[in-house]
Amino acid sequence: MSYRGLEYYQSGEYTYECNVTGDIRWFQGDEEIYCNNIRVYECFFHGGIMKA
Repeated sequence: MSYRGLEYYQSGEYTYECNVTGDIRWFQGDEEIYCNNIRVYECFFHGGIMKA
């Protein structure tokens, strides 16, 4: 379920973490970026299939 990217990525002093629950019909999650173990970014998201 890579809706927003990898679950975990690290490069130098930066770390990215993404946690998602649900499936393509309805999902929600959060992502965070850390620099030297200090959270510098946080985002909550959700989505799913829309029916007309």
